[in-house]
Amino acid sequence: GGGAVASAAESAEFAASVVAAHDAAMAVRSDGHEMAIEIGGETFTPGTYRSGSAINFASGTVVTLDGRNQANPVFLFQAVSTLVTAANTAVILQNGATAENVLWALGTAATLGANSVLPGSILAGSAITFGANSELLGCALAQTTISF
Repeated sequence: GGGAVASAAESAEFAASVVAAHDAAMAVRSDGHEMAIEIGGETFTPGTYRSGSAINFASGTVVTLDGRNQANPVFLFQAVSTLVTAANTAVILQNGATAENVLWALGTAATLGANSVLPGSILAGSAITFGANSELLGCALAQTTISF
Protein backbone atom coordinates (compact mmCIF):
# COMPACT_ATOMS: atom_id res chain seq x y z
CA GLY A 1 0.00 0.00 0.00
CA GLY A 2 0.95 3.58 -0.59
CA GLY A 3 1.51 6.18 2.07
CA ALA A 4 -0.83 9.01 2.86
CA VAL A 5 -0.23 12.33 1.15
CA ALA A 6 -0.69 15.47 3.24
CA SER A 7 -2.98 18.17 1.98
CA ALA A 8 -1.66 21.69 1.39
CA ALA A 9 -3.34 22.81 4.61
CA GLU A 10 -1.80 19.95 6.60
CA SER A 11 1.63 20.69 5.13
CA ALA A 12 1.31 24.38 5.98
CA GLU A 13 0.20 23.53 9.51
CA PHE A 14 3.18 21.19 9.99
CA ALA A 15 5.60 23.81 8.63
CA ALA A 16 4.17 26.41 11.00
CA SER A 17 4.56 24.00 13.93
CA VAL A 18 8.24 23.41 13.02
CA VAL A 19 8.85 27.17 12.97
CA ALA A 20 7.06 27.61 16.32
CA ALA A 21 9.04 24.74 17.90
CA HIS A 22 12.29 26.22 16.57
CA ASP A 23 11.44 29.67 17.95
CA ALA A 24 10.58 28.21 21.37
CA ALA A 25 13.78 26.14 21.49
CA MET A 26 15.93 29.15 20.54
CA ALA A 27 14.47 31.43 23.25
CA VAL A 28 17.11 32.72 25.65
CA ARG A 29 16.52 31.18 29.08
CA SER A 30 17.49 32.74 32.38
CA ASP A 31 18.91 29.41 33.60
CA GLY A 32 21.13 28.98 30.53
CA HIS A 33 24.90 28.60 30.69
CA GLU A 34 27.20 30.23 28.13
CA MET A 35 29.42 27.65 26.46
CA ALA A 36 32.55 27.56 24.34
CA ILE A 37 32.29 26.98 20.60
CA GLU A 38 34.47 23.85 20.71
CA ILE A 39 32.91 21.20 22.98
CA GLY A 40 34.85 18.08 21.98
CA GLY A 41 36.14 16.33 25.11
CA GLU A 42 33.67 18.13 27.42
CA THR A 43 31.15 16.66 29.88
CA PHE A 44 27.76 18.30 30.40
CA THR A 45 25.17 17.79 33.13
CA PRO A 46 21.43 18.43 32.63
CA GLY A 47 20.62 22.02 31.71
CA THR A 48 20.53 24.63 28.97
CA TYR A 49 23.75 25.58 27.20
CA ARG A 50 24.08 28.46 24.73
CA SER A 51 26.77 29.48 22.28
CA GLY A 52 26.63 33.02 20.95
CA SER A 53 27.87 31.65 17.63
CA ALA A 54 28.47 27.96 16.80
CA ILE A 55 28.87 24.55 18.42
CA ASN A 56 31.75 22.45 17.07
CA PHE A 57 33.18 18.99 17.74
CA ALA A 58 36.83 18.57 16.63
CA SER A 59 37.64 15.42 14.64
CA GLY A 60 37.77 12.26 16.72
CA THR A 61 36.45 13.85 19.92
CA VAL A 62 33.79 12.61 22.33
CA VAL A 63 31.25 14.68 24.28
CA THR A 64 29.67 13.14 27.38
CA LEU A 65 26.17 13.93 28.62
CA ASP A 66 25.96 12.89 32.28
CA GLY A 67 22.37 12.59 33.51
CA ARG A 68 23.56 12.47 37.14
CA ASN A 69 21.04 9.66 37.78
CA GLN A 70 18.19 12.20 37.69
CA ALA A 71 14.70 10.86 36.93
CA ASN A 72 14.35 12.70 33.62
CA PRO A 73 17.51 14.68 32.74
CA VAL A 74 17.06 17.21 29.91
CA PHE A 75 19.83 18.77 27.82
CA LEU A 76 19.20 21.77 25.55
CA PHE A 77 22.02 23.06 23.38
CA GLN A 78 21.45 26.35 21.57
CA ALA A 79 23.69 27.96 18.96
CA VAL A 80 22.98 31.29 17.32
CA SER A 81 24.40 29.86 14.09
CA THR A 82 25.60 26.29 13.41
CA LEU A 83 26.38 22.86 14.80
CA VAL A 84 29.28 21.08 13.10
CA THR A 85 30.48 17.65 14.12
CA ALA A 86 33.74 16.73 12.42
CA ALA A 87 34.44 13.19 11.27
CA ASN A 88 34.57 10.35 13.79
CA THR A 89 32.92 12.20 16.68
CA ALA A 90 30.43 10.88 19.21
CA VAL A 91 28.25 11.84 22.13
CA ILE A 92 28.10 9.37 25.01
CA LEU A 93 25.02 9.21 27.21
CA GLN A 94 25.58 8.10 30.80
CA ASN A 95 23.89 7.96 34.21
CA GLY A 96 20.33 8.18 32.88
CA ALA A 97 20.84 10.57 29.95
CA THR A 98 18.66 9.57 26.96
CA ALA A 99 18.51 10.71 23.35
CA GLU A 100 14.83 11.56 23.81
CA ASN A 101 15.80 14.35 26.22
CA VAL A 102 18.52 16.00 24.14
CA LEU A 103 17.73 18.91 21.82
CA TRP A 104 20.09 20.80 19.51
CA ALA A 105 18.47 24.16 18.56
CA LEU A 106 20.35 26.02 15.84
CA GLY A 107 19.88 29.45 14.34
CA THR A 108 20.96 28.23 10.93
CA ALA A 109 22.35 24.81 10.03
CA ALA A 110 23.76 21.51 11.24
CA THR A 111 26.42 19.41 9.55
CA LEU A 112 27.19 15.93 10.85
CA GLY A 113 30.60 14.75 9.69
CA ALA A 114 31.34 11.28 8.38
CA ASN A 115 31.00 8.53 10.98
CA SER A 116 29.70 10.90 13.66
CA VAL A 117 27.02 9.80 16.13
CA LEU A 118 24.73 12.41 17.69
CA PRO A 119 21.90 11.57 20.10
CA GLY A 120 18.94 13.90 20.32
CA SER A 121 16.82 15.89 17.93
CA ILE A 122 17.95 18.80 15.77
CA LEU A 123 15.82 21.88 15.10
CA ALA A 124 17.64 23.94 12.47
CA GLY A 125 16.70 27.38 11.18
CA SER A 126 17.77 26.39 7.68
CA ALA A 127 19.43 23.10 6.71
CA ILE A 128 20.77 19.81 8.07
CA THR A 129 23.44 17.86 6.19
CA PHE A 130 24.44 14.29 7.03
CA GLY A 131 27.94 13.03 6.13
CA ALA A 132 28.66 9.45 5.10
CA ASN A 133 27.70 6.92 7.79
CA SER A 134 26.68 9.64 10.26
CA GLU A 135 23.89 8.79 12.71
CA LEU A 136 21.31 10.95 14.42
CA LEU A 137 19.54 9.15 17.26
CA GLY A 138 16.45 11.38 17.15
CA CYS A 139 14.52 13.66 14.80
CA ALA A 140 15.83 16.11 12.21
CA LEU A 141 13.66 19.15 11.50
CA ALA A 142 14.94 21.92 9.24
CA GLN A 143 13.10 24.87 7.77
CA THR A 144 14.59 24.45 4.28
CA THR A 145 16.50 21.25 3.45
CA ILE A 146 17.80 17.98 4.85
CA SER A 147 20.56 16.34 2.79
CA PHE A 148 22.10 12.88 3.04
